[in-house]
Amino acid sequence: MLWNGPMGLFEVKKFELGTRVVAEAMAANSRAQTIVGGGDSAAAVNEFGLSAKMTTSPPAAARRSNFSRARAARHQGARGFSMRRAFICGNWKMNKTPSEAATFLRDLRGAVSMVRDRVEMAVAPPFTALASAAKALEGSNLALAAQNCHHEISGAFTGEVSAPMLKDLGVQYVILGHSERRQLFGETDAGVNAKIAAVIKVGMLPSSVSARHWRSAKPAAHWRSSPRRSTVA
Repeated sequence: MLWNGPMGLFEVKKFELGTRVVAEAMAANSRAQTIVGGGDSAAAVNEFGLSAKMTTSPPAAARRSNFSRARAARHQGARGFSMRRAFICGNWKMNKTPSEAATFLRDLRGAVSMVRDRVEMAVAPPFTALASAAKALEGSNLALAAQNCHHEISGAFTGEVSAPMLKDLGVQYVILGHSERRQLFGETDAGVNAKIAAVIKVGMLPSSVSARHWRSAKPAAHWRSSPRRSTVA
């Protein structure tokens, strides 16, 4: 088992859950060779007191150095250390027709046009509005996200949409494992994992949440598995 990269901004206590779950799962698997690579992952393992339970991990000195640099930058804004960019995505759920989406986005893109380096933003319209939204967003600082996709590339799956279809529309992110999908449609971690693999394979980024996480999270506030701090509302 090779792990390289924490599940979000683990340095902040309330956002560490995803990273801690992965670290604890690796530490508990005594039958596997567990390899931790990368300063942030090693720092997280060390912070959680699990480094001794891993087969291979960078030296303790390196772990402490990376972790202390991250924490110092967070509190002091240290120069020369790049903090993770915030990522905010508006999940529209089952709202707005294609024409309504285009009209709304023409106003929205103007309202957020001055937000550049500090935060990355995206909107997630329903499937039927993705094409009109993509056109309305051209040349803006807003990215396009989808609310779900199927794990297969194509096939006899009535009513489903595949990752390549979304990619061709200009979609950059896909929300996966949302609490509503789990509660109302019975989605599982295994199914979400298959979707994540499909999304990554075509070059998009998944915005996902684990079952353990959404049960303890506030409604409509989830954290994406990526190096950037993110919110899906």
